[in-house]
Amino acid sequence: MTEENPTWVAGPEFRKAMEMAIEKHAGQARKADHEPYLGHLLAVASNVIEAGGTETQTAAALLHDAIEDQGCTREQIATRVSPAVAAIVDSCSEKDDSDHSDRAGTWWDRKSTYLAKLAGYATKDSLDDAVLVALADKVNNCEKTVRDLHRHLNEKKLSLDTFWNGFNAGDSCQEAWYRGLLAGFRSINFDSQLADGLVRRFEKAVEALFDKRKIETCTVDHCHEPNNPAQQGGN
Repeated sequence: MTEENPTWVAGPEFRKAMEMAIEKHAGQARKADHEPYLGHLLAVASNVIEAGGTETQTAAALLHDAIEDQGCTREQIATRVSPAVAAIVDSCSEKDDSDHSDRAGTWWDRKSTYLAKLAGYATKDSLDDAVLVALADKVNNCEKTVRDLHRHLNEKKLSLDTFWNGFNAGDSCQEAWYRGLLAGFRSINFDSQLADGLVRRFEKAVEALFDKRKIETCTVDHCHEPNNPAQQGGN
């Protein structure tokens, strides 16, 4: 039997994260197709592994939405899995000083805060472990959204203006968000060809989602990104 020498071997940290992910997300599904949400978590973990991530980063990928979507606390993850995983998950979670009762209304405020945080990584000497997990998450989100848009327009024969129904933001604000993310990830020195390949995948997905078509003005009732005509009109 040949020795294969994987870069890391799944240990207690990974197994505990998987168990907690199943427990917290078992009943959750994606909005567009009701696919079990565990599929997204596993895909993000796979992206992290393929980009050269560590066991700790991969474990955090499985739990990256646990705080934001499932009400877990950093302390709970630290106790059940590890403090290092908890720190990454916490860093990947959007911070919101409100009572969380109006996530649509505060949408751009939350997104712009994260974009500013992402831009700050470009000037740091060492890269936070959470950045790779965040990139892996955004790649899977965008690639699946491209797939969903194709089905919406070409298979279901529905209009673009109904595609973002159920989301907290519409077309132009989503474009600003994804292009802002792309600019942020491009500015970071990952010092890894594997991670750089993940950035290129994200770029391809963003282009597929927004290039070569008219961008519709977001009309969702929330604080829009500043260049949105609805925002400039005082909404």
